[in-house]
Amino acid sequence: MIIKNWSIAYILIIFFLFVFPPSSQAQTSDEYATIYLYRKYNYVGSLLKPTVTVNKKESFQLKCPGKVTLKVYSEGRYIFETTNKGTAKNVTLTIKKGNEYYLSVVPGINQFVIRHETDSRKARNQFSNIAEKRHQYFEEDRQFPLLQNQVNNAVVSNVPNTNNTPINQNITPKGQINQPTITPDIASNLPKAKSKNEDAIAVVIGNANYAKTKSVDYAINDAAAMKKYLVEVFGYLEGNVFYIENATKGDFELFFGNANNPKGKLYNAVRANISDVFVFYSGHGAPGLSNQQGYFVPVECDPQYVELTGYPLDVFYTNLSKIPAKSMTIVTDACFSGATVYENISPIIIKSKGAVGIENAAVFSSSAGDQVSSWYNEKQHGMLTYFFLKAIHNKNADKNRDNKLTYQEIQNYIADLNYGVPYYARRLHGIEQIPELSHENPEQIFIRF
Repeated sequence: MIIKNWSIAYILIIFFLFVFPPSSQAQTSDEYATIYLYRKYNYVGSLLKPTVTVNKKESFQLKCPGKVTLKVYSEGRYIFETTNKGTAKNVTLTIKKGNEYYLSVVPGINQFVIRHETDSRKARNQFSNIAEKRHQYFEEDRQFPLLQNQVNNAVVSNVPNTNNTPINQNITPKGQINQPTITPDIASNLPKAKSKNEDAIAVVIGNANYAKTKSVDYAINDAAAMKKYLVEVFGYLEGNVFYIENATKGDFELFFGNANNPKGKLYNAVRANISDVFVFYSGHGAPGLSNQQGYFVPVECDPQYVELTGYPLDVFYTNLSKIPAKSMTIVTDACFSGATVYENISPIIIKSKGAVGIENAAVFSSSAGDQVSSWYNEKQHGMLTYFFLKAIHNKNADKNRDNKLTYQEIQNYIADLNYGVPYYARRLHGIEQIPELSHENPEQIFIRF
């Protein structure tokens, strides 16, 4: 049938578009499920941005209007929770691969409510009508599934292996609630080092869940990302990476020793003058209020008594100086001015000696003097950690394109006033944060590709 009346044809086209609206969503595969989360425009609460969490591991803020597409590979029970002003409402769904699900967030009485939309056609239409500029995308990292069982007690494996190298230590204390998520732009297409570094040893610590001070939201993300790079980029054996989430004072002493004995697990794992050593810490640091010395803050530490319950920086560096490593790289994404753990005090410049006496050592610090170390919330990482890994990812810091990265090239990328940490700390948080590098020979090559 040929329609000669164009007005009728136009009406028919509009009708079909309304009944069967085009969808901007990707077709769901049998390998994963797709969850469409959205908040359409509503005058009530339009200026507020409720947060939706998924299994207490991922969170998304929804503007009015706003939408999120989640691609998940894990099957099972998912809890979606929306919070505002301390209250929470949740929806529980049993997710199966190959299916798609629609969830909407709507204002209720003094709170936002999340609900499962069972009318898929109507929900799809509402989702599609929200502008793409308000669209967030998330894909589950298969290395860190959203339904991975939590470890409730600290477990250390002491089973020896045939290569005479330390078994991978993954310590997760009771009460762990954070699950690592590595932001996509640094999580895939990783470069590879020219050769493996099978004798290298690393200690990676992410302290997030503190008992007596505020949490550090992305410390676990930082630690997980750093471990991924150590194994997949730098060529470390996974069994040679001691990985600790939410380290106690006992953990610090176990791996780095104490004031009376420097021979912790790190010391004993190193092959003299053969092993490169890499140490990473993300979490709180603090100054002693009476002695102005710097301290790492273990998760059970009371910052008001950090001289008693913290782990001293001077002990840390002194003990590292006694390890006969071939080289040493230390990255600390923490500030020690006290600005992040103490209230109603001015930032303090600590008097710790630093990496004095450590031969062939490079120390990357997230901020200088009395500055605060900030977070890159959009990337879900500490500011220093994100730019440190970004410098390596895609060889971004290799300005002369010689497939070698020196410590100075990495520092130049991190501390670039227009494109590095100082710019984004100033733009996003209104603070001054200038990362520092301490190295006697900054032109030394850190990694070859």
